[in-house]
Amino acid sequence: MSYVRIGLLCLTLAFLPVLNPQQLVAQARDAEVLLQQAKNAEQVEGDLEQAISLYAELVEEHGSVRPVAATALLRLGLCYERLGREEATNAYERLLAEYADQSDIATEARARLTVLRAAMGVTTSEGLVARWLLEDDGCGISFMRPSPDGTRLAYTDACTTMAVYVRDVASGSIEQLTSEGMHFGIAWSPDGRRIATAELYPREQLKIIDLETGNIEEPDLLVDEIYLPDDWSADGDFLSCTVTNEDRSRSTVVVSLLTGERFTLADRVAQQIARAAFSPDGRYVTFTDFTGDNQDIYVLNMATRERFRVTNAPEIDEGAVWSPDGTTLIYHNPNGTWAIRVVDGRAEGNPRLVRSVTYGTPEASNTWTPNGYYYVVTNTVAHGYRIPIDPETGLSLGSPEPIAEPMPGQNWRTAFTWSPDMERIASSGGEDPQYIHVSRGQSVTSFHLGDEASVWGMWWSRDGTEILYTTRRDSQRDHRRTVYALDPTDGDIRELFPAVDSISHVHVSADGAMMVFLRPFQVPSEGAPTSVGELVVSEIGNPSDARVLASSSHTDGWLATQITQPVFSPDGLHVLFFRVHEMGEGHNEFEMSLWVVPADGSEPARQLARANQIPTAYWDPSGRWIAFQELLGSDESDMRGVISVISVETGAKHEVLGQDDAATTDAMGLMLRAWSPDGRWIGITEWTGSFEYWVVGDPLGESGGRGGNR
Repeated sequence: MSYVRIGLLCLTLAFLPVLNPQQLVAQARDAEVLLQQAKNAEQVEGDLEQAISLYAELVEEHGSVRPVAATALLRLGLCYERLGREEATNAYERLLAEYADQSDIATEARARLTVLRAAMGVTTSEGLVARWLLEDDGCGISFMRPSPDGTRLAYTDACTTMAVYVRDVASGSIEQLTSEGMHFGIAWSPDGRRIATAELYPREQLKIIDLETGNIEEPDLLVDEIYLPDDWSADGDFLSCTVTNEDRSRSTVVVSLLTGERFTLADRVAQQIARAAFSPDGRYVTFTDFTGDNQDIYVLNMATRERFRVTNAPEIDEGAVWSPDGTTLIYHNPNGTWAIRVVDGRAEGNPRLVRSVTYGTPEASNTWTPNGYYYVVTNTVAHGYRIPIDPETGLSLGSPEPIAEPMPGQNWRTAFTWSPDMERIASSGGEDPQYIHVSRGQSVTSFHLGDEASVWGMWWSRDGTEILYTTRRDSQRDHRRTVYALDPTDGDIRELFPAVDSISHVHVSADGAMMVFLRPFQVPSEGAPTSVGELVVSEIGNPSDARVLASSSHTDGWLATQITQPVFSPDGLHVLFFRVHEMGEGHNEFEMSLWVVPADGSEPARQLARANQIPTAYWDPSGRWIAFQELLGSDESDMRGVISVISVETGAKHEVLGQDDAATTDAMGLMLRAWSPDGRWIGITEWTGSFEYWVVGDPLGESGGRGGNR
């Protein structure tokens, strides 16, 4: 049980009948166990009727354990919604009537009621949150922006070739604007007649689409860079964009559509598409930049180019947009959505919390129009499955089956690993990378790793006494790395060795004597990018006594950095790693390859597999096999994802799971995650749910003004 949850349970004492401490603890424990059983029925087994029965039982028997009972009512309502049953409204209304003190959960219940009432034609004066567009309306919706008048939504869909679409809000009709190519970024012209977007494949070109004629213009002045548009100035003369530099770092810039000239807002940005928004009067532009390791919100005067720092909280601030009257900025950080007043480009007063993070994961694709504040959330849940495997042959013995142990905080980035005795599962998800959850049966213990932690790689020590993990800091500015060890009995965390400068992707051999890592060609200076150049093995914590196993090159391929590798074999004698191969003139055309090299460097590295994408790979316990995921096919229409097993000795390969054989009906989120220590199972996750688009009608509330309506 997490420390946060223990704290919440302690707060329930004021509401409980007179019980002795042992009874209180037992009641809270029983409620938590029943909640996990219900979640397992809902999220793992997909048995909504059983989940409804368990949630209802929990509320009736443990209603005095208020945080857990409120959560059960919320989940009960969501189950009813998925079944299309009217009882969902009753569950949310009961939650608000009996558990309004559970503020975060109550806020989400109000939001769900708003959506249900809107669907039934019921109006409400509360001005809360409404969900406009669900995954059912588009598989991988991204870069969604409303038109200036709020009547249309423009977006791209990752489940197609990233075409650009426009949806009419009133009628629901959808028009596809582009017929080919992968498009990123959406920016509406101030008059709502044009849309700027960037085609990244098969060509790299900024495009401006005329919505009235359907004509697509490719500005000749903007052909020397890949400009990913974000916002269009009020006078129609400028675009704020993200550009990719030669070293593959990203910067935020403003470009002139009249002259092609540009100036830089931020040299280095962490987001793929950094939010940089023009004020309604065109005098200012807001953006994110770093001060040291801290990412904050800034404002720049377009006339004088003077910069003002607006936020200075330790959290990562991002996604700032202006209110329609130009007096307020709303932005996100991990604690929620915040608003701060801005006068003449400078912050006035302290930020105020607009809304806590209670639903999904907020994205930085935000817009604030007179109709309300719009934002995108990801609301995905990953289900754990295991594929039965013959340890001697590496062949599949049957279809995937659900993993019974709960893995809290799951979403599409969830990682998990079995303990050596197979009695526990450690997991960590993209929604909460600062936590590691340990499941034993239906019991879950959660450990907070620190606000700056972000789990990147995770595995158990050989004796099962510790969970080893690596992190990558959200700021991406601290180039020191180490391996941490978490004691799952008491939550104690230690460093295996003092952090070492300018290494990444660290893994430790099972005997704890050696480490393998990636390092750049040169040690970067402050603010400079890291360019990975070498795969290195050394004694643990002593990279100065190192052995280079492979190097990046244009001929052999670049060492991949976007996945959790390299990894020692179980006996420590070999290392698996990945390369990226550029296949065309643009860096977006590439293939990936899987390699194995002796850890002592006695032989050259051998390529075992090559495909369009190979996102993950894992050793089997014997070191004879490697399971890996690959994307096969010659073009977009022929692509299929599979999980294969390959012999390290011979290179012979066979499939154990094809995309059409996925564990559930949604195969888009299939991801290889682990090979069990006994060799009998390959673990996978498969997500359901996707992007959703929400609007807050009155984001500041009446007490703080009516936002865009004041």
